[in-house]
Amino acid sequence: MGPMAPEKKRKRAQDSSSTPKKVQKEPKSDVGSSHKRPKTAPATSDAPVTAAPTTLKKVKDDEATFPRGGAQALTPLEYKEVANEAAKDVLFEAGGASAGDSDLKMSKKKSKRTDGKKDKKTDATPKETGPKVEGLSFKKLVPGALVLGCIQKINKTDIALSLPNNLTGFISITQISDKLTSKIEALAESESEGEEAEDDNKSVSDHIDLESIFRVGQYLRACVLRAPEEVAVKGDKRNTQTKTKKRIGLSIYPSLVNTGLSTINLPVGSTVQAAIASIEDHGLVMDLGLEGDVKGFLSSKELGPGFTISKAQEGQVIFCTVTGRSSNGKIVKLSADLEQKFSKKGKLASGKANWWLADMPSIDMFLPGTGVEVLVTDIKQGGIVGKIMGMLDAVCDFFHAAGWEKDLEKIQPGTKIKARITSTVPDSDPKKVTFSILPHILSLVSASETDPLVALPIGTIIESAKIVGVESRVGLFMDIGVSNVPGFVHISRISSESRVEDLVKDEGPYKIGATHAARVLGFNVMDGLYILSTEKRVIEQPYLRIEDIDVGAVVKGKVEEVLDRGGLVIKLADGISGLVEETHVSDVKLKNPEKKFRVGTDVRARVLATNPGRRKLHLTLKKTLVNSDAPIITSYDVTPGTQTVGTLISVLENGAVVKFYSGVSAFLPVAEMSEAYISDPREHFRVGQSVNVFVLSVDPEQRKMRVSCKDPGTIAASKDALEKFWETLYEGKKLKGYVQNTADMGIFVTFPGGVTGLALKRDLPDEKQSLPDFGYLKQQSVTARVKSIDLAQKKFLLSLRPDEKKQSTSEIPTQVEPKAAINAVDGKSKTVDDYVPGKLTKAKIISVQETQINVQLADNIQGRVDVSQLFDSWDDIKNKKEPLGGYKKGEILKVRVIGIHDARNHRFLAITHRTSNKKSPIFELTAKPRDVVESDNYELITLDKVVIGSTWLAFVNNITPECVWVNISPGIRGRIRLLDLSDDVAQLRDIETHFPIGSVLKCHVVKVDEEHGKLDLSAKGTSVSQLNLEGLSKGMVVPGRVNKVMDRQAIVQLGDNVAGIVNLIDIADDFSQAKMSDVEKNSIIRVCVINVDKPNKRVTLSMRPSRTLDPTLPIKDPEVNSIHDIKDRELRRGFVKNVSDKGLFVSLGLNVTAWVKISDLSDRFVKDWKPAYEVGQVVEGRIIAVDPQVGHVQMSLRPSAITGKKVETAGSVKDYKVGQIVTGKIQNVAEYGVFVVIDGTKVSGLCHKSQIADREIEDISKLYETGDPVKAKILKIDVAKRRISFGLKASYFEDLSDDEDGMDVDEDEDEESDEDGGVELDLSNIKDLSDDSEDEGNDDGNDDVEMADAPTENTGVSTSGFSWDVNALFDMQDEESEEEEDSVEKIKRKKKRRAEIQKDLTGDMMSREPQNAIDYERLVLGDPNESKLWIQYMAFHLQLNEIERAREIAERALNTISQRQDDEKRNVWVAMLNMENTFGDDDTLEETFKRAIQYNDSQDIHERLASIYIQSGKTNKADEIFKSMIKKFSQVPKIWVNYGDFLLSNGNRATAREMLKRAMQALPKDLHRDLIIKYASMEFRTGDPERGRTLFENMIGAYAKRMDIWNVFLDMEMKHGGAEKEQADQVRGLFKRAIAEEKCTPKQASLLFRKWKEYEEKVGNAKSVADVMERAKIYVAKQKAAQ
Repeated sequence: MGPMAPEKKRKRAQDSSSTPKKVQKEPKSDVGSSHKRPKTAPATSDAPVTAAPTTLKKVKDDEATFPRGGAQALTPLEYKEVANEAAKDVLFEAGGASAGDSDLKMSKKKSKRTDGKKDKKTDATPKETGPKVEGLSFKKLVPGALVLGCIQKINKTDIALSLPNNLTGFISITQISDKLTSKIEALAESESEGEEAEDDNKSVSDHIDLESIFRVGQYLRACVLRAPEEVAVKGDKRNTQTKTKKRIGLSIYPSLVNTGLSTINLPVGSTVQAAIASIEDHGLVMDLGLEGDVKGFLSSKELGPGFTISKAQEGQVIFCTVTGRSSNGKIVKLSADLEQKFSKKGKLASGKANWWLADMPSIDMFLPGTGVEVLVTDIKQGGIVGKIMGMLDAVCDFFHAAGWEKDLEKIQPGTKIKARITSTVPDSDPKKVTFSILPHILSLVSASETDPLVALPIGTIIESAKIVGVESRVGLFMDIGVSNVPGFVHISRISSESRVEDLVKDEGPYKIGATHAARVLGFNVMDGLYILSTEKRVIEQPYLRIEDIDVGAVVKGKVEEVLDRGGLVIKLADGISGLVEETHVSDVKLKNPEKKFRVGTDVRARVLATNPGRRKLHLTLKKTLVNSDAPIITSYDVTPGTQTVGTLISVLENGAVVKFYSGVSAFLPVAEMSEAYISDPREHFRVGQSVNVFVLSVDPEQRKMRVSCKDPGTIAASKDALEKFWETLYEGKKLKGYVQNTADMGIFVTFPGGVTGLALKRDLPDEKQSLPDFGYLKQQSVTARVKSIDLAQKKFLLSLRPDEKKQSTSEIPTQVEPKAAINAVDGKSKTVDDYVPGKLTKAKIISVQETQINVQLADNIQGRVDVSQLFDSWDDIKNKKEPLGGYKKGEILKVRVIGIHDARNHRFLAITHRTSNKKSPIFELTAKPRDVVESDNYELITLDKVVIGSTWLAFVNNITPECVWVNISPGIRGRIRLLDLSDDVAQLRDIETHFPIGSVLKCHVVKVDEEHGKLDLSAKGTSVSQLNLEGLSKGMVVPGRVNKVMDRQAIVQLGDNVAGIVNLIDIADDFSQAKMSDVEKNSIIRVCVINVDKPNKRVTLSMRPSRTLDPTLPIKDPEVNSIHDIKDRELRRGFVKNVSDKGLFVSLGLNVTAWVKISDLSDRFVKDWKPAYEVGQVVEGRIIAVDPQVGHVQMSLRPSAITGKKVETAGSVKDYKVGQIVTGKIQNVAEYGVFVVIDGTKVSGLCHKSQIADREIEDISKLYETGDPVKAKILKIDVAKRRISFGLKASYFEDLSDDEDGMDVDEDEDEESDEDGGVELDLSNIKDLSDDSEDEGNDDGNDDVEMADAPTENTGVSTSGFSWDVNALFDMQDEESEEEEDSVEKIKRKKKRRAEIQKDLTGDMMSREPQNAIDYERLVLGDPNESKLWIQYMAFHLQLNEIERAREIAERALNTISQRQDDEKRNVWVAMLNMENTFGDDDTLEETFKRAIQYNDSQDIHERLASIYIQSGKTNKADEIFKSMIKKFSQVPKIWVNYGDFLLSNGNRATAREMLKRAMQALPKDLHRDLIIKYASMEFRTGDPERGRTLFENMIGAYAKRMDIWNVFLDMEMKHGGAEKEQADQVRGLFKRAIAEEKCTPKQASLLFRKWKEYEEKVGNAKSVADVMERAKIYVAKQKAAQ
């Protein structure tokens, strides 16, 4: 298209309306000079701002410069006459030019006008009339544009103003009013002079509070100051890129936003934005920013709700409506009460400030915010077009016409509607404004009565948001459950998996009525819409904003960058990254953190602090902090005694500073660092160390805190500990402690609890008495013996002499006998030895636990009563969940001693196991009523007395994911599987609630294993261990445990040896609710048995509520058990089972699958339909064919087939005219031209090669590809033959403007017709993938899989390493795609022929070879997408040993070649790999390789590099790359075959055979046959032929009916069988066996006899040939006889 015509039109618009340019320059200069304005001559300073765009306006401005002080100089009639004369005179203004020049210009204008008229007469092309409906965007908001906005957020230095169409602008604090700017300047000057030295910390924003001047939700008119500007954005270390900063600068200066208003005539109802000049008793004097001395007055009664004079401030800006003028005309009466409400009938209530203007003195006075009456002229492009005053164009886009909920077709052209102007378009010609009819904008109130983000905060996920509106190429409107407030999803935020180009409201996954999960991103107060996203990555993203992350939360992320200073940058989500300082990277200092934390490594971190205002996030990776369960301290409101973990940020002489979360810090005194004495903390602590501390004291007001490393609990319990210490202390007792200090008299030894004793010098070892400090170090551990005790003074002396160890403790007097029973509860027992097994005694309860009662037999003798030893029967237990709830502390129990409890191992021991004489044991007791009677018949229960089927009371002791452990006695423990706990599945889903630890169950014994001490119990009638296939039947409802969850099925364990499968189709009665993600592993579910296949040991289950709960429940998707349940023409839903090239396969039932042809997917043609469907997706369609005999079902997903309504399309050439401009897409590319199909229709035609471009085109395929969008001009129409011819030349569109260069056509693509290349598929040709039936004519097994660059057997491995033969390179590329071309040869024969012609044309490009760099530059300039030329250019420099220059050429090639030319770019990458392999080193090759796999197919590049290594003789490198390939591409058979071939070629036969075993483990079973055939063929070629024969024989035995295996076997024997005679015998024997095979058909036998004859003719003689012929005749005779 030519840009000349639109450029000229824009130029004329600039000449006629230069005011906006000056408007945007004026505030920019003001901002640069702190907006200083002269106090005098205001008209002079304001003149550029109010310069008029028309002559009429100029006359008004000239009049304003006359002296003030009276009425208007001209009468209205005189004013109108002068204005008309001025409008005429402007046509003859010469501007200083001569008359001849004027005549020449006038003649040119006339000629242009005349030409334009001729064009209109001759060109019958219908043009789009009227203004274009479009919303605001960054491009549309040019400097000088005025726009209505609503305050969204108030910051310290600016205001965020919400604009239409989800835009946001920012009003700087210096762009509000003159008064406010002057105040800021005065504050800045006073601060600079030091007049406010006492308040240095306060900035200008601290003195001026914008929140007291404005309020959120307030409407303002703003002027755009500047467009998005280019700024340098700091990138990574390698580059600094420049991008557009998306920030809209606005100003609300009255002088700027009131541009167009005149002081002469301000009609009532017009809107004006004014600043408060002064505050009076009865109102406010307002500065209107207009010329002259006209002021505004806002009465205190007209301030509006919520605003009083006491809140007013000078410089404050208010949006007002004009209510009248004073008698002298110098005062304009204003009203700020703009809010209006709708009546019950939906009409705006009339009021004092309610004006809907239909007339104005000038169209320039229709400014944003003004309420107007619009005459509707058209409804198009999803919006409304109208006129104001019959002169001013006005448009309303889809957003502000509420198109998602209103039927715009009901608004008929010619009707008048009430609207409010939202913006002006300065560069439009003729002038145009935009308006809105949204209720909250008409009323100038908030979109919602309450804050929408309170009802649905940012980040909220709506599981089922319903689509209520679809705007093509724009986005979706969704109902999210908030009344009258919908949500909007931009088209770019619909899907993160595939790009959505267009939207159709009546079909596809995003049609009206469809539901999707969505997430709230924000709310636009101007549009009244929630901003949503339906992208999967956004919904799954844990955080959207830093505000969503709680301080102290444990988060997961990936290492994004390793900083030079030792820190890390962790990425938590898209757009959210956190900083980890060096001290928080690890608990220990790392020398090389980049080795442990590589980019991309997954890490767990804890949030230390957040700063949403500066978008900063601080994290820690310290395990001591991340894994800590201690309380999180985020403020100074902490309870003393709280224990937590902190990090040392400073270590001082007198202590350390500990930092917690959110910047909270505390002081750790040196005295509180340890129980031991510390002289210098820096010797024991380091910065960055994590410490466990206790809060000692807090002062929230002073923000101070003191902490301690000492446990206050030990201090609080020290009194009790000391009392016990002194009670148990006796002379001669050994104690372990540490040396606290030394003195002349001896050493002080401290023991646990803080008790200190003295060892005198004479009591120290003799050899240490003469040493300094007696040879002891502080903190040294020692063992001391008590020498003497002074209980009154609480002091004792110690001895460290070793000879005192021989002293017998029996000779030392003791205060308490170790075996004595102190204060026995029964009052009879004297010693521990009195408590013998079977003894009846009394015990006092000291505590009640969940599974036991702890008791005292005496003050120094303890015991326990297990919960199983308290009750005789089930009825005795009142509270089954808490059996011990009735026992209280201090209660006396009658008990019997039954054994000893091993507290260390929690085991029951016999009384004979007691080993300690000094420490009293813990006795095991029973309190069962029947056991505490006076009788000698008590027997202890043992496992050999427990028999299968017996019933016991079992008490829950522990709960694991697999089972529940219970006790039936202190020494017998058993397990109950989860499924054996109850028949009620609801109880099994919450085990811990219904079966808490300590609860009782009535169980029976299922299994006893005395040898291993195992016991299995069950609380059900039938245990799962007894459940088997014989016990299952159809319809049985049983509980099950989910063992494994896969994409389309789940495995459920029913018993020890029985498991079943629940398929996706059997999860729910409503397929839309069937999600495998809702089935959790290890969960307990209720299932119904729907099929039991005993021979194959398969059980099929169902989770449908109609089967497991109630058959009367509603069923939306009935079960399909067989094809007979499917009826023709009925609607069915199913799950996508497979997406193939033939269409979709939809699972309707367990064994019923329907096929959907490609042509039945949509009513419109969809080029790339596969991304719209995925396995497991729910689809709905109509059954169009059912064949029960062959088991085939055909289905259609066309909306027309589902609804029965036909899709309307324009399909006739009669609808178009010669010269009409249309849009379409390339349907096909031929040698003689391209076929174009018009958008939204089936009409297609040819654009001949000569009509494509103004210059000659040699190769059309380089310009266009199938599917490319084009604009075409209709050159010729033949109605009789229904032919249409197009032209694509750029010259056809040069005279078209932007508004004329297209036409309104349906953008939806229609379905593909059979004439346009549609292929009908026969359902009968589709076979199951696992079918092993005979495949006649399948010769694919004869092809050996080799790498594209692998050497042939005749040439061997090249040792030259690097070859720059470009022709050879392209030959290899052709060989690589040979197999693929053969498979599509019949379908795409024409395309293949064109490709050959193209290669011939480019093969001989020049008559001579290039001789220098200039020649190559000329070549690549002529054909920049030809990789062959670039590679030759690289080779030229390599011959000159200019390696760096060759690398530069390669980089140029990659940047120059078109993005569509993937093969050409790949050739350059392969050449670079070859170059680095030969001329570079390992590092440069590795770097190039990594880049190549990023921009190309990874598997292909790996194979290319392996081939390069093989050709250059680097077998070790090749082996490494192959090992990497089988890990990354383990599911690709070609990789395994190539690696095996490589190993065999290098003599590694054992490794190659091992690769075959690994490949069979990695690949699916259906690929094993071809894999083994390939390996067997390789054994014949490069390995052991005998091994190959063995493999083939095994294959023949397994697949006897596959005659293609025989053919491959025969070919291998004939080529590589060995010695000639032995080979011939082997071949003949194979031929005989193959022909004698029962599965060999006559046709196959004929081919075998022919091949046998040809073989005998080569290696045999005439006799052997005759023998073959004779055998053939005999075979034919037998076949005829059999018939």
